[in-house]
Order: sequence, then C-alpha cells, then structure tokens
Amino acid sequence: MRVDLFLKYCHLTKRRNEAKREIENEEIRVNGKVCKPATKIKVGDEIEIDFDKTTIKFKVISLPQHPIKRHEQDRYLILVEKRQRDIFESN
Repeated sequence: MRVDLFLKYCHLTKRRNEAKREIENEEIRVNGKVCKPATKIKVGDEIEIDFDKTTIKFKVISLPQHPIKRHEQDRYLILVEKRQRDIFESN
C-alpha cells in the first residue's frame, strides 16, 4: 500500500494531497528515511511524522483495505514514540 493512501485511510492526514505535500516537504519518513508518496509500506514499517512542535512515530501492524473509522486506528498502527521538538531543532 502507498504511504500517502495509508496516511489518509488511517486519518493521520485529512486528504491524500495533504499527505503528498507533507512527504515532499520531508515531514514524513518511513523507517527513518525520506520517502515519496508512492513508497510502498508493509506491516512492521515505522512512519515518523513531524508536526509543528511534536514528532510522532507509529509502527504499522496491519494494512487497511478501505478508509477506517478513527476509533479503529489501534488495529492498524501503534504509537512507538512521541516527543516534543525544540523550536530551533531542524528535521
């Protein structure tokens, strides 16, 4: 499954285009590496997302076949790490 589609299906981004833009801005990484929107993800991969002041890392535990409900997220990913970033820290 494409990483941009996974992010949309699991409600980590609102729209697929938003996921693409964040990936192109290197705000989203797969297994610690900069990726492309079409990067294929699989069970066991780790997705790291940089928000304004927070970095969140998830581990993929299952791949959804369609958009899921927000309360079903724990079936598809688990939180590995959440950390506050210093405002002067670069990605």
